[in-house]
Amino acid sequence: MYMLDEYDFSNLKGVRGKYAGRPVSHNFTIELDCKEDRCWVAEIPAFGVEAHGQTREEVISRVQGLAFRVLADRIEQGKAVLGPSSISFSLAE
Repeated sequence: MYMLDEYDFSNLKGVRGKYAGRPVSHNFTIELDCKEDRCWVAEIPAFGVEAHGQTREEVISRVQGLAFRVLADRIEQGKAVLGPSSISFSLAE
């Protein structure tokens, strides 16, 4: 099960000016929670995506996949323009 919310990706613009063409690094935080019913929940607030599953690894994979789908949709719709980029995810502490 997952949820997709609208997110403004206009801040994910490629680098312009004298730095045009240089890779831009984007890091997004994954928040994890283990519920009392042993169900794991992972969320990436910047993308408005959330995934549920039975294991920690399962929800991390699911929520990363959702984030990439949201980003791909925004790029196709012209709502995000990425030049050379590096996208990574880190677990919240």
